[in-house]
Formats: sequence, C-alpha cells, structure tokens
Amino acid sequence: MDWLEISIDVPPEFVEPLSNIFQRYGTGGVVIENPSGFNPDEGELPPVPDLVTVRTYIPADNTSRERKSHIEVGVNLINHLHPIGSLKERILAQEDWETSWQEHFHPLRIGKNIVICPTGENMTI
Repeated sequence: MDWLEISIDVPPEFVEPLSNIFQRYGTGGVVIENPSGFNPDEGELPPVPDLVTVRTYIPADNTSRERKSHIEVGVNLINHLHPIGSLKERILAQEDWETSWQEHFHPLRIGKNIVICPTGENMTI
C-alpha cells in the first residue's frame, strides 16, 4: 500500500491547531520539523523559527480522498484567521516507507569489544 504525505509550512503559533487536525484525520501520526543547530547542553536556547513544517500520512486507499478533504477544510478555516500557506502532498511507496530509514543506520563500534549492528546489516568481526 502506498501512503500520501501531506505537509504544510506554518508559523510556530499554528503548529498546535494543525497538529490536532493532522492527528485526527491522518493515520501515520504527526511529524513536526523544527530547525536545529543549537546545543541545549551549552545553555543555548532554540531559535524561534519563521516557519515550522507539519506532516501527516494517510493511506492511499479508498479513504484518502475523504481524509484529505477534512484536512483541507481545517486548513481553510485557519487560513481565514491568518494566511498560512497551502498543503503540499506526495506519494510514498510502501517499500520506501518501510526501508528508507535503514540507509542511515550502520554498525556502530563502542569501545573495543562492543558493536551495535542493526537488523539486516551484515558485519564481519
């Protein structure tokens, strides 16, 4: 099954209401992407971003049109209060969804005798 990724870039004050809409009508949860590049261990405070990306995922099946329509209604209502932009969407193949994260995780040596090796990775010692 393929997935429909729906995202929007919004000012920080609109993250919570959009997350609620996405959580209600999406099935893959909500992803909130904040800018990084600060170190809280050094006492640095996170920068206040101009825009934050909010994403959700819905299955590309017979329910996707209705779910997307509900999300669009919520976004349009918020747009009446303050212009926040428009939705972006893209289709993700199921195999990409399940395996794409693995390309970022490789065996990790910790000290002399310990190696953490992700499932699916082959490693010779």
